[in-house]
Amino acid sequence: IGRMARAERAPEAMPEARAMAAATAHPDLFGFIVREVATGAIIVSIRGTLVPEEWLRNFTVIPAEYSFLPDFGTTHLGFRLVYAGVRASIQQGLSTVPPNARVTVVGHSLGGAMATLAGPDVKRNFNRPNVDLCTFGGPRVGKPDFRGKFNAEIARCYRATNQFDIVPQVPSIITGWMHVGEEV
Repeated sequence: IGRMARAERAPEAMPEARAMAAATAHPDLFGFIVREVATGAIIVSIRGTLVPEEWLRNFTVIPAEYSFLPDFGTTHLGFRLVYAGVRASIQQGLSTVPPNARVTVVGHSLGGAMATLAGPDVKRNFNRPNVDLCTFGGPRVGKPDFRGKFNAEIARCYRATNQFDIVPQVPSIITGWMHVGEEV
C-alpha cells in the first residue's frame, strides 16, 4: 500500500490513524472510546500486548478474587492488575455518555482479557445496563465461578478465535481456567 497525497486522504480516517500512531509511540495508551453519531452507541476498544512488561503480566497466572464486584468469582491476577491500570480512564471516558447508551467492549489478545474483566464492571459499577462484548484471540480469564456469573450478567459476548492461535488456549483448561461467552 503506497502513500496518498494529503488531499486524497479521507478526513474521517485521519483521527484513527493518529490514534494508532500514538499507541505505537506511547505503549501506556491501551485503547480508545468512540461514539457512533447516528445511534449514540459506544465502543470501548482495548489493544493487545505491546511491551515486555505486559508479557510478564500475561504469565502471572495466579487465581485472585474479581475485586471489582463482590462474590463474582476467581480471575487471573495478572490480567486484573493490567485492567486496574486503565479502569479509571474508562470510567472517565464513559462519564459524559448517557446511561442508556449501548456500550460494546472489544479487545484483542491481552485486550480481550481486559475487555472480559471490564464488561461486568462497566455494567454494574459504571451503571451501564446495555453492555455487550466481543474479543479477538483472547485468553481464558476466570475460573468456573467467574464464568457462571459473567455469562449471567453479560448476555451478548462473542469470542472470535483462530484454531492456530495459541492465546485462546492459555491458561490451560486442565487447571480450571474457562472462557466466557460464545466462541465464533
